[in-house]
Amino acid sequence: MGGRGSSGAGGGAVGASRAALPTLTGSERQVSWANDIRETAYSTLDGLDSTLDRIERDVRRGSLAEGRTNAQIQRTAENMAGFSRQSIRTVRAELNDTLSTVTSARTIIDQRDNLSANRIVNLVRLEEGTGQVSAARRRRRQR
Repeated sequence: MGGRGSSGAGGGAVGASRAALPTLTGSERQVSWANDIRETAYSTLDGLDSTLDRIERDVRRGSLAEGRTNAQIQRTAENMAGFSRQSIRTVRAELNDTLSTVTSARTIIDQRDNLSANRIVNLVRLEEGTGQVSAARRRRRQR
């Protein structure tokens, strides 16, 4: 079931918004698996950002870009994708907050379904549609 081996942290502007993650405790196998789980979650968000970049480039090349500002082109791309860069940033911030405090590989492994690519995409779409992720973040800060 989970991947093995070490995962890189990814690069570029998107990857730069990753939290400094703590070293994990557990067996070598658990740590490797947990690192793969963390990497998958961040890579999924990076992939969503790349998808928006690609759609935006396509919009700029087509007739949808005629007479539109950069902001309008970005909104068009986000509408076509079904999610926005802000939704991705919000979920990334939530992921950073969560993973920056977890030091146990076992905890991450136990929560692997919540960190899967499908779950991350669903969280971005949930945030886009309802704002539930940002609302939960605000409630936590008010406590």
